[in-house]
Amino acid sequence: MSLKLVIFDFDGTIIDTETAWFKAFSDLYQNYNCKLNIKDWLKCVGTDEKHFNPYDELNKLLDKKIDNDIMKSYVNQRFEYYFNKLELREGILELLKFLQNSRIKIAIASSSSINWVGKILDERNLTNFFSYVATSEDVTNVKPSPELYNNVLEHYRCLPSECLVIEDSLNGALASLSTNIRTFVILNEVTKHSSFPNNLSKFNSIKDIDFSSIIDLYYK
Repeated sequence: MSLKLVIFDFDGTIIDTETAWFKAFSDLYQNYNCKLNIKDWLKCVGTDEKHFNPYDELNKLLDKKIDNDIMKSYVNQRFEYYFNKLELREGILELLKFLQNSRIKIAIASSSSINWVGKILDERNLTNFFSYVATSEDVTNVKPSPELYNNVLEHYRCLPSECLVIEDSLNGALASLSTNIRTFVILNEVTKHSSFPNNLSKFNSIKDIDFSSIIDLYYK
């Protein structure tokens, strides 16, 4: 059995927008003399606001209703400030080039929208690396549901044993593990606070992984 496909999560994995969003919302909370609890925030990392809505939570803490448009405008401004400082995560570009040269297919499975993912891929000149991008529009339920990963498997007609997933969040890892795909988690400043299963492979950087050796494992 050979490694035929590597599936990447997007936010927090390829570029660390997760930490940028957390900082932006933390700034909003601080404006109202409140603190955003990272354990609460982690509930919505890799998924959607059905699991935790930071706007609703702030209203509860203040015991009053703040205009959503005012909050969203502020958060978006702060996010742009942090986002404009972001580079691709360490080792990502090198890994994409390595996989491409090794003739291994590369895909994305993201709980975000295609407009969001596609826009950043274009801006960062990454679009041509990925032969398929599955996003929230392609499924009924985003992560931690396995639907996104099943969608990618069906697209390529690949077996889970022929694939590898690169994730950053607990919700994402739970989704991929539900499909029995080998999963590596690349921690970031936010997701390092998550409680992952003990048997899950976790790394601080893509550069900590010897992918030549990983590929060899699929031939055993």
